[in-house]
Amino acid sequence: MLAMAYEAAERGEAAQLAFLLATGARADAVDSDGQTALHVAVSHGHLQAVEVLTRQTPCREIGLPDVYRMTPIHMAAELEESGEDMVALLLARGGDEVMRRRSSMGSAGSPRRSSSIVSSSSMRVLSRFSSAASSAWYSPICASVA
Repeated sequence: MLAMAYEAAERGEAAQLAFLLATGARADAVDSDGQTALHVAVSHGHLQAVEVLTRQTPCREIGLPDVYRMTPIHMAAELEESGEDMVALLLARGGDEVMRRRSSMGSAGSPRRSSSIVSSSSMRVLSRFSSAASSAWYSPICASVA
């Protein structure tokens, strides 16, 4: 079922993803690169697929880094098209807390000093969405998240 979920995420088939999740597919299953279906949907710019994959509260996959230390939020921030909408959705679904935690702590749990795993272009996009309340996705989605 993992391969089916990844294929649906890659093609942006939101209805198929909803069906697979309802019938037992695990949203937190990872491939050899440490990526979930959420990573795949985000990297291909499929907003509706991401919406389906982040309905579960809390959506732990939002903050899950792959082997390249990229979370779905980082990937969304680097998208050229649909990136801002994708970031807004992920932040509204709990990603704002993930980013606060990751930016204030180092990998060993100590405060981060200087280097960041987020590229400067990613940080520019992410800084525009300092909280889920500032995003266009907040109102319609947070009714179901809160």
